[in-house]
Amino acid sequence: MANQGRNTKTEYRAEYQYESAVRKPAYEREPERRQQRAPQAAPRRKAFVLPPLGNIVTFAIMVVSIVFFARVMINYVEMQGRLSNEINTVAAMRSDLNSLRSENDANYNRIVSGIDLSRIEDIAKNELGMTYAQEGQVILYSSESNDYMRKIGN
Repeated sequence: MANQGRNTKTEYRAEYQYESAVRKPAYEREPERRQQRAPQAAPRRKAFVLPPLGNIVTFAIMVVSIVFFARVMINYVEMQGRLSNEINTVAAMRSDLNSLRSENDANYNRIVSGIDLSRIEDIAKNELGMTYAQEGQVILYSSESNDYMRKIGN
């Protein structure tokens, strides 16, 4: 039906040909015969057939893998949440520690500034009878351990 190798121009269902052999216009031609197919019967339902065993095993492995991966991801998210809570707890404890340290330093400075060492020395000498050690009263010793020492005898 197609014009092969011919110079044709189609317009308004009319065909113009610029050759010496004129063909019948397309609308006058005999329609091409199509192959007629035999009428088909309605498709019958097929009986249920089990898929091959390899497909079932593959499907089962995929399902188990997906469930395993989902459980791993759930555990990961739970651990991230616990880690976040622990980080927040540690930050709160550090803040408490810093406030306790600053309070302790303030109390220490208040106590140290309230101590008058010259007054303590005066009370010890005059009221309690303290005297400085004489030359023979001081005994020097060396200890191999940093523990305390007990006096045995005089």
